[in-house]
Amino acid sequence: CSRDTYFKSNPEYFALHNGIRQSEQLCLTNEDVYNLVLSEVMDVLKEKHNPEKSLQIVSITQGDSAADAKMCQCKNCKAIDDENGSHAGTMITFANRIAKAVKDAVYKNVAIDTFAYRYTRKAPTKVVPDDNVIVRLCTIECCFAHPIADTTCNANYDFMTDLTAWGKICDR
Repeated sequence: CSRDTYFKSNPEYFALHNGIRQSEQLCLTNEDVYNLVLSEVMDVLKEKHNPEKSLQIVSITQGDSAADAKMCQCKNCKAIDDENGSHAGTMITFANRIAKAVKDAVYKNVAIDTFAYRYTRKAPTKVVPDDNVIVRLCTIECCFAHPIADTTCNANYDFMTDLTAWGKICDR
């Protein structure tokens, strides 16, 4: 759901952040966005899927930079995130929907991966990733001057807290 293609004509496809539509992230509860992304994923799979491979991965992730930390705060996204105590609530819910549709389309060796990164780093408390969803917990916010398990380093302690929480809700 490219911002270059859709932002001008359909700003509602994109994050409502602090009351303004932002092109950096998608509104993950917009049904048109889901249908567009699913269609794009299915097109990629029709072209590139190899049933002989043990695993193929399609990435469904948030934007990957500090400037992209403008998550959607629309009523629907906010409700899911509030229920889950994390902005990962909408990301995992969206990834799960795509993953289910991919599995239902008989792509058994395909997994959907997504980030737990910056504003989605904290694990959600209600929704859990489906078995064909991979969560990539990113360490960019860690302190690399200390061991990652150093409990006296606040940045690493926070990361290890998040890693433990994710480990309780997903195996991938």
